[in-house]
Amino acid sequence: MGKDVERPCDITFRLNGSLYPHRARVKANTQLSVGLTDSERALGFIVSRGDQQLEFVLNKDQVEELVAYLRFISPQLRT
Repeated sequence: MGKDVERPCDITFRLNGSLYPHRARVKANTQLSVGLTDSERALGFIVSRGDQQLEFVLNKDQVEELVAYLRFISPQLRT
């Protein structure tokens, strides 16, 4: 991804009925909410910007791959 598509995002983790918000370092117009689906069979994501919203889920196998990917790239991320 190029720098021209990098946009800050506020993120909220939903866990056991509680919300854990984490704000971007700079003003963000996009919000991401992440948590288990009601069925607890998938990890649900809601991406919002203004009145636009996109929802999607990842199954357990996909979540495991995402975790592995994030662990792999984490040391490469700049602060």
